[in-house]
Amino acid sequence: MLSNVDIISELNKNIFIYPLPEEHIRGSSVNLKASEWAWSITTCQSIVSEIEGNQIITIPANDTGLIETEEVIYTSKKISGTYHSKVSLVSAGMGHIGTTLDPTWCGNSLIAIHNHSSNPFRIHVGHTFVTIMFYYLKSNTTKINTNTSGQTEVLTEIGIPAALIPAELRAEWRKNPDDIIRRCNSTNELAKLKSLRNKFGLPLYRTKKFLYAIFPIILILIGVIIWFMEPRVQNEMIRANGILDWYLKVGLSGVLATYILLLINHISEG
Repeated sequence: MLSNVDIISELNKNIFIYPLPEEHIRGSSVNLKASEWAWSITTCQSIVSEIEGNQIITIPANDTGLIETEEVIYTSKKISGTYHSKVSLVSAGMGHIGTTLDPTWCGNSLIAIHNHSSNPFRIHVGHTFVTIMFYYLKSNTTKINTNTSGQTEVLTEIGIPAALIPAELRAEWRKNPDDIIRRCNSTNELAKLKSLRNKFGLPLYRTKKFLYAIFPIILILIGVIIWFMEPRVQNEMIRANGILDWYLKVGLSGVLATYILLLINHISEG
């Protein structure tokens, strides 16, 4: 499971979320917002309306609302995820959310929420309503996700009229990894990501990249110290064996072999 530090580290690398929900990244999850696209399973009609100047999703009593997330997500072959309920919703009688995010998913997420209560339940468009948690895969997947962005084929199958499925939800960029990556790398999104990393990211000296970069320098420094100190060693036996010669031929080769294997593993994970 990824912590907030892991998630922030993987953003724009193996996890792409657009627009970036900067203020909704929690300790080990990300809260996603409800979009203006939502339908009733019973009536197959939109359940979004304007109430007192606000766009509101109203899930009727004993009905299920299908709600698209505002955020578009793309993950690499090494990341999967699970969707979870928010306590505020289930405490009001909404059904638990239990579905998955497959690696290489691309697009909006369609979330089903059942209203078990005897009263209509309202969700403000733009407010968070579902939580997603991310996980590293031990091995990169060899299967590529083929589901459509926003699961629009599911909407069609259950009877949602095509006229009520907006063209914007079917837009090509929402199912194209390159387009999503491009949007995540826009000036505004990069500014939000930089702010997140400054607040919650790992300091440079604790990152793997820093350790891999500093390791060869340490090896060189050890060699220089041995080279400088060897002529001054008083013990003739040690001098005869040649500390520097041993270090260069045996010790260094063993350490370098380990370092190279770790570096290859790091690159393959990326």
